[in-house]
Amino acid sequence: MSKKIILISFLAGVLGITTLTFHFSESINLSTISLSKFNTKGASPGFVTCPLNANIGSDMLRMELNFKASDKKQKAALKKIIPIVQSEFMMNADTASLQKIIQERNFEAIKAFVLKTINQHCTIPVKSVYFNSFNLIRTYPT
Repeated sequence: MSKKIILISFLAGVLGITTLTFHFSESINLSTISLSKFNTKGASPGFVTCPLNANIGSDMLRMELNFKASDKKQKAALKKIIPIVQSEFMMNADTASLQKIIQERNFEAIKAFVLKTINQHCTIPVKSVYFNSFNLIRTYPT
């Protein structure tokens, strides 16, 4: 009987330690991911991921785009100008034309706007943009 109690106690202790270790390692990983500039692990080889966040009127927009890079040189250049693209997108988020295409979810027009913005700062033009995610979070007045 006492061997069963010792075995159950041992298994409960191992399970508890494993759970705590997993919990704390998950929270550390999540905070590390949230502080990173780009998600290089999620992007396929040859792509650069660009997260874009902005307030659109009273709503919140979160989207993630992938840019196709033709070679390593272009990929490195794209990674350097991602903060510029993010900044310009946030500054233009207040314009009525951009708000309209986002509210209507006109993805082709959004792609064209982002391509125009990124190609203004690139030496080698980007030809294609792909959406990873698009979340327009409606906030209602309380």
